[in-house]
Amino acid sequence: SSSFNVGIHQITATYPGNNNLGNSTSAILYQFILKASTTVISSSANPSLFGDVVTFTAAVTGANGVATGTVIFKDGNTALANPVTLDGSGKGTFTTSLLSASAAPHSITADYGGDSSFGASTSAPLLQVVNSPGTLPITISHSPEPVQVGKRLTFTATLTNTGNSTLSNILFTMDLIGPIANVASSAPGPCAGNGPVICLLGTINAGDHVIVTVTLTPLVTREVRVAASTNASPATFPDTAPVRLRPFRK
Repeated sequence: SSSFNVGIHQITATYPGNNNLGNSTSAILYQFILKASTTVISSSANPSLFGDVVTFTAAVTGANGVATGTVIFKDGNTALANPVTLDGSGKGTFTTSLLSASAAPHSITADYGGDSSFGASTSAPLLQVVNSPGTLPITISHSPEPVQVGKRLTFTATLTNTGNSTLSNILFTMDLIGPIANVASSAPGPCAGNGPVICLLGTINAGDHVIVTVTLTPLVTREVRVAASTNASPATFPDTAPVRLRPFRK
């Protein structure tokens, strides 16, 4: 039957007997009807990079009350950890940095075991993408070589994503060292500043490259030095342009 209300029901079966057998009544069966629960799982970072710390949160809800008990976080059919106890709001969390990088996403679920009021439930799968860390080397060139004092000098920085994953929210910085003026910059995203120059490049897909140009006017002889970097790596990429008082003669 589907007509039972939530609660404990005492179920018996009574046999009225016939010409050969007397009547009888079964022992009481206590049938527990629990409230339905719903489990939803979320991720703190999706997609993530291999080695990143990711926290999964399971939220268990139901009518008229707060769920208690435990949830088990799984990757496919494999439990990621021991059962996690729900907090006072019906939530449980699991944090890991050990998910492998792979072409296929991880299918993460949370299994709620139920309690005395709420029945068990399993979340819909969360497809967690874990990418291999990308690398973003920078090559820098300048023109002309050498440059005359007071003339325009251009530095060109080429950033190439040599990894196998997309890099997001890339911030490019070029430090400028030497007496200079009239700094201007150009990039696929907005740039600001005249020492350092900072450009928001956004997303760079695997295998793609981005070009940033910075032009300026040297004010004294000797050289102008630059150092380029991004928030994707601690590496710094330098370049030096010699500055002459008069045009170079062969």
